[in-house]
Amino acid sequence: MAAELLASEFATTVSSNDSTETHGSCLCGKVRYTITGQPRTRVVCHCLSCKKTSGSSFMANEFYDREQVKIQDPDLVLRTYSDTSPESGSVLARSFCGNCGSNMVAQNSKRPEAMAVASGTLDDETLLREWTPRLEFYCKRRSDWFSGPGLEEERKFQGMI
Repeated sequence: MAAELLASEFATTVSSNDSTETHGSCLCGKVRYTITGQPRTRVVCHCLSCKKTSGSSFMANEFYDREQVKIQDPDLVLRTYSDTSPESGSVLARSFCGNCGSNMVAQNSKRPEAMAVASGTLDDETLLREWTPRLEFYCKRRSDWFSGPGLEEERKFQGMI
């Protein structure tokens, strides 16, 4: 069930007719991105790797096809760290601004066609307020104070699926 649910989130065809643009940036503004179309899914993750990367109790990401995300880095400050710590066994290429340190995007070695965008880097305040996850990973590591995003039980996972 879990694997099928994740597969269905990524199997949905992203409409090439959707020209909606979403913009985001790091804290200092030196790295920016433009996303065309809608995300495949939105995820809250409580794994230790995401906690350390985000500096918070969880990380919120939107997943897109790589082709949907265009990064602008005119000053060449974007840096990438090869994260081999995830329990899932994946290697994550985590990219961040080398100037201000903002976490920007990540690519999973097991899903090279996808790109995770750190939701907190979205520029549109309305999108940030309305942002709602569709999946929640590593609930076994969820902080006791966090009651969760209110997802149905079949969308919550104790680990990575």
